[in-house]
Amino acid sequence: EKRAVSIQDVPVAVTAFTSEMREQTGIITAQQQLNFTPGVAYDQYRVNIRGVGADPVQVLVLGLDPGVAVYQDGFFVPSPGYIGDSTLGTARVEVLRGPQGTLYGRNSIGGALNTIHRRPEDEYHAEARFSINDYQRATIEARVAGPITDHIRASLQMLGFNQQEGY
Repeated sequence: EKRAVSIQDVPVAVTAFTSEMREQTGIITAQQQLNFTPGVAYDQYRVNIRGVGADPVQVLVLGLDPGVAVYQDGFFVPSPGYIGDSTLGTARVEVLRGPQGTLYGRNSIGGALNTIHRRPEDEYHAEARFSINDYQRATIEARVAGPITDHIRASLQMLGFNQQEGY
């Protein structure tokens, strides 16, 4: 059923990461996030859940279905690279293990990943972050959200980075 239900009442193996959980545990990238998810292997181009997935070459060249469906706000996206969005704009990421064909269609035999973005707030809100990581990588993130009119709200997000040294 596609409706809001407590994760403890759902009869499916689900792992959901809220943006607050990601911030508290220091999870920044999609690789880190999926490392905390049982039965999931991820790199930038493929997702395998419980051993089911597909090589990107098989998907692109042979036209095979990937085996794990990736969604943003309920819409299918062709690449799992979108999972690693900033926590500023992401409300939660859901990892559903096992066949999800009833809710997510034919290419979700291994499971589905669904990224849910934050909705603009009723009042003006702004956030900014700056971080320095390994290999002299500096990252700046900013998000501004709020009402434009009585019936229209908007959100604007910016992400920039600079890395001085490579591996």
